[in-house]
Amino acid sequence: MDSRIRKIFDLLSEDKYKTAENLSKKLNISSKRVRKPLKELNEIFEKSGAIIISKSG
Repeated sequence: MDSRIRKIFDLLSEDKYKTAENLSKKLNISSKRVRKPLKELNEIFEKSGAIIISKSG
């Protein structure tokens, strides 16, 4: 797992709900750049029967 995906996983583990904007601020990247690692993380989770639920703004 690459470091950005790991950091996002750690941040998501802290709370029940995080916005892409909130994650981007904590990682010092744009919210657009958060979406790809989130998608990759979700693909990893799906293999174990878990998902990341995303809501539109």
